[in-house]
Amino acid sequence: MNAIRSAGLAWPTVPVVSVRVWHNVGAGVAVATATATALAAAATRETSSASVGSYVGLVVGLTALWTLVRRSRSRLPLLLWPLCILADLVCAAIWAPTAASVCGATIVLGFLFAGLTQPRGTSLLLIPPALLTLMVINAALPPRQLLIRMAIGSFVWAASTEMPAWLTVKLRFARAELARLAATDPLTGLANRRQWEERLAEMLAVDGTVAVLLVDLDHFKRFNDDHGHLAGDEMLVAFARAIEQATPADDIASRWGGEEFAIALRDVSTAQRVAETIRRTVPLGQTCSIGLVECQRDEPLSSIMHRADGALYEAKTGGRNRVVAA
Repeated sequence: MNAIRSAGLAWPTVPVVSVRVWHNVGAGVAVATATATALAAAATRETSSASVGSYVGLVVGLTALWTLVRRSRSRLPLLLWPLCILADLVCAAIWAPTAASVCGATIVLGFLFAGLTQPRGTSLLLIPPALLTLMVINAALPPRQLLIRMAIGSFVWAASTEMPAWLTVKLRFARAELARLAATDPLTGLANRRQWEERLAEMLAVDGTVAVLLVDLDHFKRFNDDHGHLAGDEMLVAFARAIEQATPADDIASRWGGEEFAIALRDVSTAQRVAETIRRTVPLGQTCSIGLVECQRDEPLSSIMHRADGALYEAKTGGRNRVVAA
């Protein structure tokens, strides 16, 4: 059980903002670019019944598409919105070619949106249809100028999509690392006290009954005095690894404070065995005492830890190096 698993954390695999929100943004951007194209057609005096009908039909189609996909949890359908921007420009090139040429730069908005919502590399699938769109709206250009514009466009699109995708991945990992650091003990890598309390509450809510072990290293102060505090830290780290090995994957171990560790186990029937395994694997020839209690869903945390501490005290006063269940 590694440090991230002990803290109940995992690297995020979903966008920072929910997919539903991105569908709303994508639809809004697509409608906005269609409106900008229609206004450009009016400015260039290319407005006609056909161009108006095309605009109205596009807005209706975007609304229908949004209704169909807005509840999707997959990120791939988000690519539909950049494709809608390209479709708008192609339609505009038919009814208002000058306006379409003026608004050709809006292609980059689709790539920027894709870069913010897709894994790295996926959004580059838009480059072929974007190049075809650029060819349609710039069909009047000489071939050499068109090739130069396509080359520049490809570079700008790739940069505008891959840079946000790269930054988004970095942001997700940074957020996960901050969450991990906030939930783990910096010395041992186990869950810290706050994270352990939160996970215990979750386990009780789901399972109803949970076993709690409160573990304390025997004569740890004397070990520090004899070997130094650096050796004491190494001892704590080594003991934390032994506790990790003994704790089942779905359970949680934490450093409660100082030389004390707290463990929560879903399978109450295995608690005694886990406790004995921990007791027998204390490193460097040292020993530990363990208090074991079973707790119920409605029992306050203070009561749980008071009973566990009482069992641990009984183990200490009874000669140490033993497990006492209360």
